[in-house]
Amino acid sequence: MSWRKLSLVGPQSKHAEIEITRAWQNVVAGRATSEEAQIAFADLAARCGYYEPPSLVGWLAAHNNSIAGFDLFCVQRAGLAELFKSILMMVEMDDAGLLRLERAAIAQLSIPQED
Repeated sequence: MSWRKLSLVGPQSKHAEIEITRAWQNVVAGRATSEEAQIAFADLAARCGYYEPPSLVGWLAAHNNSIAGFDLFCVQRAGLAELFKSILMMVEMDDAGLLRLERAAIAQLSIPQED
């Protein structure tokens, strides 16, 4: 299984958003292809922030250098990460599959990867 990633950043973002939405609709309807399931699962990992810990630097840049609310944001992100972890534990996937998922989710977030 090769995980698919769709970047929501850049000129392809509208196309990616449409494709991700279509993938989720088919997953929920029970008629998703393997590729659509991969897209939805990588999207869920990215949206839950499972592979991206909260960043104080990013928070300050986005909130006029105010730390107010960062603690609540961290708790919320931890909860989302735990939700994703619970779902991930129910999915049968080997280590290689988990690594491909991690790379796809990180690529979805446009985070530089270490090799």
